[in-house]
Amino acid sequence: MVMKQIINTISNFLSNKNNLTLLQCLLYGVLGYLLKGNYNWTQFVIVFAILLGIQFITHIKAVATGIMIHHMMEEEDHAMIGFIKQLEKKTNKEDDDLPN
Repeated sequence: MVMKQIINTISNFLSNKNNLTLLQCLLYGVLGYLLKGNYNWTQFVIVFAILLGIQFITHIKAVATGIMIHHMMEEEDHAMIGFIKQLEKKTNKEDDDLPN
């Protein structure tokens, strides 16, 4: 029961876009703190810029995938509506052909 509540709480936390942004900034801060000790400032800025670039590319890819899936679902809906209309026409035609 407690484990389910923990999973529910984590799921609710990660479902909020603002919480994800806050978590992302926190993780970048921790990463920056860890990298600061191993690199000079020039190397640190270059590594951090590369990481931010990777994050940006990943974000763009995720948004593009979401748009593509949304578009595919809309096409599926339109195709399903067309199929149902054809099925209704066929059923109505078959009903009309039946003797009374």
